[in-house]
Amino acid sequence: MNKLEILKNKFLNGNESRILNRISEKESNNIMLRSVKKDPIIIGISGSKGKSTISYLIHNYLKKEGYRSMLYSSIGIDSRASFNIIDEEVENPIVDTQMILDIVEEAIEYDAEYIIMEVNERAIHKGYTNNFPFDIRLLSNIRDTHNTYFYNNYRETKINFFKEASKETTLIFNASSKETFEELYNINSNKKITYMSNYVTNEKEIDRNKVDYFVTSSEEQMDSVEGLRFEVNEESFSTNMLYSHNAINIAGVISVLKEINIYDYNKFAEYIKSITIPGRDEIINLNNRKIIINTSISPQLKRLNSYKVRGEFNKLHLLVGAVGLGYKYWIDEFGEEKLIRERELSISYAFNYLKKYVDSVTITTNDSGDTNKEELINYQASFIDNGIEVKKEIDRTSAIKNILINSSDGDLIYISGRGNRRVMCDSKNDYVLHKDKEVLLEILKEIGWV
Repeated sequence: MNKLEILKNKFLNGNESRILNRISEKESNNIMLRSVKKDPIIIGISGSKGKSTISYLIHNYLKKEGYRSMLYSSIGIDSRASFNIIDEEVENPIVDTQMILDIVEEAIEYDAEYIIMEVNERAIHKGYTNNFPFDIRLLSNIRDTHNTYFYNNYRETKINFFKEASKETTLIFNASSKETFEELYNINSNKKITYMSNYVTNEKEIDRNKVDYFVTSSEEQMDSVEGLRFEVNEESFSTNMLYSHNAINIAGVISVLKEINIYDYNKFAEYIKSITIPGRDEIINLNNRKIIINTSISPQLKRLNSYKVRGEFNKLHLLVGAVGLGYKYWIDEFGEEKLIRERELSISYAFNYLKKYVDSVTITTNDSGDTNKEELINYQASFIDNGIEVKKEIDRTSAIKNILINSSDGDLIYISGRGNRRVMCDSKNDYVLHKDKEVLLEILKEIGWV
């Protein structure tokens, strides 16, 4: 019995096997379940930031090279037997044991060679990953203050992703402090692979002999609004992805690909040169403007401001709705009072952050739920007290249209909060379908920019 069949028996307890129904509904041919010929390589990726990007880049490189790979990530689910639309965001890629059973059964049906799973703190906290037969576990980083409102032991939860690993699992990680680096490096006797920026390694006085992959700048300007230029162990790369932290993420991808013996420098360098990650800093250059679609604003706005100071564009116009930690399901484990308090903390942090870096902000709605939209927008606007231009628009589509029309040549428009997510919660019980990029493209046609 291979490891997928063992997992299936483990998670089938009390759950329904749904794969045959999915296949018959999705495909016209009569595919039957079969046992996999070979155990797939299962890669679990966690961390405070970067886990979605790393998961997506690994999966799509494997697909590009002809391997049968499955992706379960918040950026999207890419599985032959899944109902989900590829490259469309999901709130939680591992929401319960039924979803894990689905992953296992889809992998069996597909005869998958690789399974790439993004793992958040909830999945670890719930015990879904305990004794899970990952061949590789990767931690992109740990921010001690990240999501601590819902998880008081957030850091310990992330550390536990390594602690619970079987001795056969390879552990790969990046760290931003010497304390975290040493704790992860010495956590057990498993094989360790590390990737770090050369700057952090020196700044935090981390033992260079313990670092396998160094990220360095190949030029004085490591990154700009045109993209990144950097080196990993003296191999040079360029990509249209933004921000120096993505160079670190790419180093994490390289460390995984080398560990599974699927790395070719020339192929990989060409692959990342023009890669676009759905909803993660998607850039549209049009009408002498740059338009960026993304989920979050921190640390992006600070980096974009540095580009503006260098003269790479004129003004920075921000559209913001959901802020901070963003949308959460109304489920018992969070509770309404926690959600309200968490939202207040997120709004306070986000608006005190953004007002330092933008020339104008348009405040609109996003997953507002039961909250009075006008009151919510006014509450958000109350944090702007330094004279930057503030515009308020309840309807998100109108807000996007107006921020475009009111911009000028050489400006940058940053549309934040949703990324590639389609379902927008408009009340506690109702939702609307709104995907920023699709709406944006329709507006661009309407106003005659394309």
